[in-house]
Amino acid sequence: MSVCSRRARFLVVSKKLVLGGALTVAVMGCHGAPSAPLLPSSSETSKRVEDPAAILKAGQAALAASDYPAAEVRFRHLLARSEQEKPAQIGLAEVLFQTGRLTELLELSRKEGLTLWEGRALLALGRPEEVTRLAGGEGDPILLELLRGEAYLELGRRADAEEIFQKLTTGWPRSDGTPLAPELAERQRAVARAAFLLRDPKLADRLFGEARELGPRTSPSRLWEAELYLERHDVEGALSILGDFLEHAPNHPEALLLLAQLKRVEHFDFVLAEGLAQRALEISPNHPSALFTLGAIALVDLDFAEVEKFVARGLGRNPRSLELLALRAATALLAERPEEFERLEKEFRTLAPDSARLLSITSELAEWEHRYSDIETLTRRAARLDPKDPVVRSRLALTLLRSGSEAQGLVELRRAFALDPYDVRTYNSLTLFEDIIPEEYETHEVGIFRFRFPKAEAKLLLRYVPELASAAISEFEKRYQMRAPRPITIELYKSRQDFAVRTSGLTHVGLEGVCFGQRIAALTPAAGPGNLGMTLWHELAHVFHLTASAGRIPRWLTEGFAEWETERLDRGWGREAERALFIAERKGSLPGLFQMNRAFTRARNHNDIRAAYLASGALARFIDETRPELFPAWLRELGARKPAADVLRSSLPDPDAFMSDFQRFLRARLQRFETQFILDEPEGLTGAQLSPVDSVGSEDAARFAREESAFALAAAGELAEAQRALFDLWESSPNPRVGLALARLALQARDPDGARELLDRSIELGPDGVELRLERARLAAMTRDFSALRTHARRATELDPQEIEAWALLASAEHQVGTRAMEIDALARWAELDEGSAVPHVRLIELLLEAGRSAEAAKAADRALWVALGDARLHELAARAFEKAGNRKRAAFERETVGIIEGEGPSRAPAGAR
Repeated sequence: MSVCSRRARFLVVSKKLVLGGALTVAVMGCHGAPSAPLLPSSSETSKRVEDPAAILKAGQAALAASDYPAAEVRFRHLLARSEQEKPAQIGLAEVLFQTGRLTELLELSRKEGLTLWEGRALLALGRPEEVTRLAGGEGDPILLELLRGEAYLELGRRADAEEIFQKLTTGWPRSDGTPLAPELAERQRAVARAAFLLRDPKLADRLFGEARELGPRTSPSRLWEAELYLERHDVEGALSILGDFLEHAPNHPEALLLLAQLKRVEHFDFVLAEGLAQRALEISPNHPSALFTLGAIALVDLDFAEVEKFVARGLGRNPRSLELLALRAATALLAERPEEFERLEKEFRTLAPDSARLLSITSELAEWEHRYSDIETLTRRAARLDPKDPVVRSRLALTLLRSGSEAQGLVELRRAFALDPYDVRTYNSLTLFEDIIPEEYETHEVGIFRFRFPKAEAKLLLRYVPELASAAISEFEKRYQMRAPRPITIELYKSRQDFAVRTSGLTHVGLEGVCFGQRIAALTPAAGPGNLGMTLWHELAHVFHLTASAGRIPRWLTEGFAEWETERLDRGWGREAERALFIAERKGSLPGLFQMNRAFTRARNHNDIRAAYLASGALARFIDETRPELFPAWLRELGARKPAADVLRSSLPDPDAFMSDFQRFLRARLQRFETQFILDEPEGLTGAQLSPVDSVGSEDAARFAREESAFALAAAGELAEAQRALFDLWESSPNPRVGLALARLALQARDPDGARELLDRSIELGPDGVELRLERARLAAMTRDFSALRTHARRATELDPQEIEAWALLASAEHQVGTRAMEIDALARWAELDEGSAVPHVRLIELLLEAGRSAEAAKAADRALWVALGDARLHELAARAFEKAGNRKRAAFERETVGIIEGEGPSRAPAGAR
């Protein structure tokens, strides 16, 4: 595909990370597969022992595999014997560099004339001026010139750097179509990097492409291409290189840190990014990029003291690390210390006059805390300072598009595209705004709102969305005693891809809605299942929070109160999943008041994210019910630019006592789970049991260790061995955890009788738990044992009244045995809990109408419409329910909606006509 022609609709990047075992090795801190013996054993021939070429080859192989201790032993052995000295010196130099022993590396390289490694040591120590003066000595002249150019960039002297890069790229022979000699691959990648730093994206892309399959797979120069992909937000391209590289060199610190950057910036996977950075520090202590990663993660936690610890530690090695100095400035900005920020920026400019890195890094770090106004200011200043930086231009463009300045944003997008047509976010955003939105979307202004709807859905959306949005604004103006900002823009997108590109520039984003201050983006009913009403109410609450606090409200606080705003409506729009909250509380993963952001940043999976929303929502509810004056006051003080921690402390002199009161409030709600059998990950085979144990003796610990071993076998796919181990445990000390695992294995083996026996025995053993009952109910449904299905589904609803699947199974059982009244009761509870599926709502309305309970049917219909706004069948049922209840006007409105959905409606339905 020709990127410049922009023929493709979007550049799609993979949302999955597949790195096999290499990533696990990297994060767990292992050293990869065992290397060969450090030196040949005494059983080998003396010729083999004395062969320096063989020792050198083994050392180089260990170095390529990132087994630095083994490589170092071999290289030092050769140097002690004065054999293979030069290659051994170069090998040892790389070991010292990768393990962060820079002073020793500097001494070695100067003593032995290793100019290239001397330059790398100097640059890593923060002495770029000395690097610019290096010349001659041992080392590839192209690599040395590249290093000198990078030193000039560190000094903020781009013109001098570009002079060097220009010479490198113009002096390199153009390809005549013949394959590149493998020994030239390293040099060509160096020239490709020069082109990348020169901001010649097409040349960089071509040169990297020609060298891609040549040279060693673990050559550090391959990471330059990964860095190029990361700057362009090409996740798939970066992962293809990093995955292959780490498979062969799992302990390479630079590769680990590039992957950490990808996980932090593109996936917001702070847990994995933190693990990768910590692993890099084990290999290379005080590595500035590793400390930057950890500091950036601490910053999204708003733990400013922890950020400074990482910054100070890194500056101890490299006192002019630009990224760490930028992190310190970003901390000052987010901590509401504007004078300190300005001072740090001036100091930065004396170190690197032409560099916009401080402004660029600060704007990126401010995004997590939705400082959209600050981001626009920072990116505008960065663009003035370095107008040819495509990353800065792209960020400025997206910032303007989010703020509502679409005309200016498009201008900046075109500039960014001209600078780098391969940037995925730039390409996708330009495609959306130039090609897709003008053709497939339309704009409407209603009251204080500006709406962007897909043309095909605009008639339907205009009938419902403005009325709901107006109701939300009226409610929030009363609650927060403030006037809503004007205008408020609501953009609804007809596909997840369009929505993802609008909000991130990429084609995948795991969200239903996003608020950028006065602008909201969400999905239409055509984009898939989801409750549009719930999403809009939640996001409109954010509008008030962000406006009142001038964008300074911590993430946990705005998410928590937006959750509470939807729950308190009593429309079934809450996230009723208290069992997940109990699991988080029991595991101790709910942080304290001043660390609540960690509930979001340390989420490992969907369950953790859900628990973060539940916990913040529960805390918001507790605040609103016990101290209702706090939140409005907090918003006002945050809006006055007071630091969030100071705001909380000023109104809560004893935060620990406050959180203790909250925990008591929470435990009262979760008390029913205390005596139940609960699994951490109920859908898996190996979830950890969380049932309380007053004391764990050595026998219990030994049994648990055996269980874990068996579960590890199952996770590795060794199901037969896992089953044998679990049966041994079952025979010696049966318990529900082992019984459930064996039952699931029996079901996989198509042995329903065996599974039933195991589950019944597990329930008999106790303690009882919803996972056991659900598994037993599923088995009963599969075998069409409706009596058992009814029994176990009902028990599951008693154990956890918020378990949607239990109510669905119970409704199915009541339907099968023909007890309509009880089916209605089960459906009503299912519908109340499930805000995202039309199935229980449709069936409930049908049965209520059949039973002549028209008032209840009308109420159920009113609650159901937002669950599936584009479902004609649901609107037809609603029309029947309203008509039976005597509301003929509403019935006519819903029948007209049916016609619109089916393509027979009026050309334009007035907003809120019902």
